[in-house]
Amino acid sequence: MDTTLKIGFIGLGAMGLPMSKNLARAAGVDVTFYDVRPEVLADVSGLGDTAASVADLVANVDIVFTVLPADQQVSSVAAEIGAAGRPGQLYVDFSTIHPETINQVASRLAEAGIETVGVALTRSTAAAQAGELALYMGGPRDWIERLQPAWDAISTEALVFANAGAAKAMKLINNMVVSTIDQLVCESIVLGAKLDVEAAETCRALAAGGADSWALRNHIERYVLPEDLGPGRFSTLYMAKDVRLCAELARTVGLPAFFAGLSRAYYRGSVSHGHGQDYHMIAIRLIEECANLDRLSTAPTPGVADPESGPTIAAGAAAIQTLICLEALAIASRCSLSPAEAGNGMEVGSGGNQGLRQLIGDDPGPESWTLSSLLAEIEGTMALAEAAEAPAMIFELGRQVALSLIDRHGPSAEVTGLVSAAATA
Repeated sequence: MDTTLKIGFIGLGAMGLPMSKNLARAAGVDVTFYDVRPEVLADVSGLGDTAASVADLVANVDIVFTVLPADQQVSSVAAEIGAAGRPGQLYVDFSTIHPETINQVASRLAEAGIETVGVALTRSTAAAQAGELALYMGGPRDWIERLQPAWDAISTEALVFANAGAAKAMKLINNMVVSTIDQLVCESIVLGAKLDVEAAETCRALAAGGADSWALRNHIERYVLPEDLGPGRFSTLYMAKDVRLCAELARTVGLPAFFAGLSRAYYRGSVSHGHGQDYHMIAIRLIEECANLDRLSTAPTPGVADPESGPTIAAGAAAIQTLICLEALAIASRCSLSPAEAGNGMEVGSGGNQGLRQLIGDDPGPESWTLSSLLAEIEGTMALAEAAEAPAMIFELGRQVALSLIDRHGPSAEVTGLVSAAATA
């Protein structure tokens, strides 16, 4: 019996191209490629067959993988697959889309006898190239198990959720957390620069002061500090779309998404400044402009900084990171994801951070970790920002969120106790 996985791959973009190449090189996998841009098919020459259309591809494979830009393209391609497909085939979508979109697609394809697995990708384009992605997936368990050779070719970790919609929701929540932490660290670097603290020193203070995160190590230290912010990686336009989808998901389940909203505004500002195709961390330029810096925040600092500035910024950032995670856990709960499930999903993906680990009990938090202590740390950072005339917008938003939580739960409320409150928000 031939157990070769005959996969048709649609969407050879920044993530899809390296994924499809890794699949084509894997044992037990045959790949047929298709993209609406015929010129990109030259990049997979010799790795497998190419198709002239979606229908042509579907006719010659058992499984169809798609990595597409947005909901509209997924719905359109899925309709073509349903029209050309046959009972017993499988559709696997990796696109970052609204959970309801994949649920609707799965329902329509089921009418044609085609099953659906929803998968979400986390980590970076570098991870896609190395075959080291992390995956969230949901769908028929027998198909998920049968596709293990494919998962092994493109990823190092995979989490299975209750259904395709839950997997997509987990991705949106993860990206909201990582994108907002990105902006938080950039604001911290800019504030540090206004106070003559070197960018690298600010990052060291964050890591040591309770604000360590995957984003700090993989986005900031790898790309922001060396000023490597041009096109070729996950763009501002794509991240703006993901954060918008998370805000819409929160609204769907009846919750506000304060930090997602502010992060989304940062990306809109970057796009309006002509940085839509640049790496999304280019948003630091917008923050620098708002802070009226006459140099890049990552440039060498000529002055001598107060040694207390870095730790004070770090303490406030750790407090904000905690509030970001509380917002994420509340949204996750409304999507039927438990705090442990959501926390594990973010740790496996790109949203892992020290505040999250403390909230879900994987890392001891501060001895006296109350809402009033969180507010005090934020107030300390805001005092620096106000003296330096730095905007510190995420810190300001965090101050207002902390005050709102104090109004609701009282100043002595334990922060870890808010996780259960978030789960029933």
